[in-house]
Amino acid sequence: MHKDLHGRLGIAQKAGLLVSGQDAVRQAVKNGTVVLILLAEDASPRTLKEFTLLAESKGIPWRQGGTRQEYGAALGKPDRAVIAMTDRGFAKSMLAKMPEI
Repeated sequence: MHKDLHGRLGIAQKAGLLVSGQDAVRQAVKNGTVVLILLAEDASPRTLKEFTLLAESKGIPWRQGGTRQEYGAALGKPDRAVIAMTDRGFAKSMLAKMPEI
């Protein structure tokens, strides 16, 4: 994962502008607060399928990049396979730095 993305995730975490982990992301999508979903490159095929289908069904953009370990380290948490951005500004900056799917 690029250092800039790692830093942006840490800032967003500290500012309360993201949720992480499968259960928390599912709930945030249900609540309508998610504007971007980030999936780890090494997420399980089941997780990838579930969250890409969920994102597409709700019209939420998604990107895949970084590893579960990198996501966890950026957030100061255990490994994470899925992160959801809840702030449009941070989501826009993340999209600008990540390749299109």
